[in-house]
Amino acid sequence: MLEHCSGLPLAISLLAGLLSTRRSINECKILREDFQTYLKRYNIHEEQQEGSRHLGLSWLLNLSYDDLPSYSKPCLLYFCLFPEGYEIKVSQLCQLWIAEGFVSLSPWQRGNSFETMEEVAYGCLCELVHRCIIQVEEWGSTGRIRTCRIHHLIRDFCMSKASDETFLQSIILSNNREMMNISSSSTVKNVLQINGFQRLAVNVNNHANPMLISGNNNHKYAHLRSLAFANLSPIQLKQVWKPLLNKFHLLRVLKLENLKRLVQLPKDIGKLKDLRFLSIKDSDMEQLPSSIGYLRYLQTLDLRTVSRLTLPNVIYKLKELRHLYLPCRSSVTDKKLFLNGLNSLQTLTSISIDCNHWNNLARLTNLRRLEVYINKNLGDCYHPTSVTFNRLEFLAVKNDSASTINITPIILRYPRTYEIHVGLPVEKLPQDDQISPNLIKLTLAHTGLKYDPMATLQKLPNLRTLHLDRDAFLGFEMVCSRGGFPRLESLSLVELFHLEEWQVEEGALPSLCRLNIRCCKRLMTLPHGLKHVITLKEIMIERMPVEFKYRVGEGGVDFYKVKHVSSLVFLNTSK
Repeated sequence: MLEHCSGLPLAISLLAGLLSTRRSINECKILREDFQTYLKRYNIHEEQQEGSRHLGLSWLLNLSYDDLPSYSKPCLLYFCLFPEGYEIKVSQLCQLWIAEGFVSLSPWQRGNSFETMEEVAYGCLCELVHRCIIQVEEWGSTGRIRTCRIHHLIRDFCMSKASDETFLQSIILSNNREMMNISSSSTVKNVLQINGFQRLAVNVNNHANPMLISGNNNHKYAHLRSLAFANLSPIQLKQVWKPLLNKFHLLRVLKLENLKRLVQLPKDIGKLKDLRFLSIKDSDMEQLPSSIGYLRYLQTLDLRTVSRLTLPNVIYKLKELRHLYLPCRSSVTDKKLFLNGLNSLQTLTSISIDCNHWNNLARLTNLRRLEVYINKNLGDCYHPTSVTFNRLEFLAVKNDSASTINITPIILRYPRTYEIHVGLPVEKLPQDDQISPNLIKLTLAHTGLKYDPMATLQKLPNLRTLHLDRDAFLGFEMVCSRGGFPRLESLSLVELFHLEEWQVEEGALPSLCRLNIRCCKRLMTLPHGLKHVITLKEIMIERMPVEFKYRVGEGGVDFYKVKHVSSLVFLNTSK
């Protein structure tokens, strides 16, 4: 089998992916027979001689695709919605699959209160990764895939397959003939009329001709389920909007991202009754129409605009909403954003809250990701009997003001959190037994702690990543004690301007692999105890005094502490 891969890494990976799914000798024999069948069907030697774009891999690409379960095939073809070489965020990809209806829960899964469609979608992605069809680009701190890519040859194959099945078309509109997928004179109307695709992704370059959709041939538009526009101008959006509303009755996904100089969405957005996914991410938009409240099936609403956005107080009407991404800067027409009744909500980001808001959030017990800006001291909002969020996995707490808060009651609300980001002044850290034992990643920034945080944090049993950023600690000395941080793999000390001495006792940090120190100007050297951390592989030193480099670098008096480290890098050292 291997001899037919012609030494191509992609072919070998796909072959390994196919073999990895076989659980018995008999299954391997059947696969070998399939190999022979596909080799005859797609003449590998003729392909190689004719210079095929698939480099003689059509047989293996088709076999890998045909071998997929039926539910995975549309998920794979959907990767064509993204541009070639694009780094795809897994959370959004799963949300799109769910919006399209590719993913559903079995009766057994519906009976499991902790099983979600997002988990099923993620499992489908993992299967594609396991088969070596999709590449992992970045892993998250909790061991889940954060971003992924599709190989350009596999994407070309999927584009061909998607075209044959009128599943999806991805085009670029440009006046530069060398960059476009269709002619510069083409319009969205022309594209739709020639194919009848169910899904369309259009990327508009700066000098593209205005896109027009004719009022004729309504039947040619009724099939569209997904429409993704990038870089549309206000004029171009206005030209496509009316036909879009009148004809795309089955539309489930609408991506209007990176739109410039656009004041607001048209008021008729509420006519897209079947919409499940709406994103205006990275767009210059200042106002959201109140008709957004008519999108009763909406599951994902991404409002992370680059401009300050005025929100109508109607989001609480979207009872099916699962993921709400608010902009960093926003205002609400009624001053306070109502979210009552959004019982399916799993993601809520960039919400600014006071004491009353916290009490309302207590009803959103299905939250798994929460990012909040606190604008008042919430110390009086918490009581031991308050509702806890047992499903929350990620918590970020930041501050709209410089006031110090008591963070302990907030942390107690989230006993199973895997990742916490605190970006505001706090009175003190909670005790180690008040912090989730599941905590894997912790970021502290602007916390202004007066006492050494290591005394508490080193007792967390599963902590693997720790970032102390910009005045997280205002003291002069930190100590990592013997046996402390048993599972910590990555440690970052960034802009701790008061730190002068860091001690590491022998037996501390037994699992540390990566260390990053940046702009800790008073820290003159690394701790002696690092010589005992044999797991340490990478040290990055950035924006530190040149004296630090002379001491710690090769030939320096303290180089013995880190000479066992395979990668020691200094960047932007200063006098």
